[in-house]
Amino acid sequence: MCLGTTGVVTQIYDDDGVAMALVDAGTAGVVPACLLTCAEAVVGDTVLVHSGYVLQVVDAEADPSQEPAARKETRPASAGF
Repeated sequence: MCLGTTGVVTQIYDDDGVAMALVDAGTAGVVPACLLTCAEAVVGDTVLVHSGYVLQVVDAEADPSQEPAARKETRPASAGF
């Protein structure tokens, strides 16, 4: 299981040639995140951050039940889980 957080990009800056963003993640605070994995993010976008990387821009108004993380996986009964 991975743990990511969402937040709003408040600033984009260059850190020795690497595009970085400051992301306001609410109660988690403002966190720096690398934009190498999501170069299309801009100030004001809501993004998913995991392990210091922006993984994707998310639609803050979207129906959460349509997001991949919200879909339940089904496992065969023989899987032993």
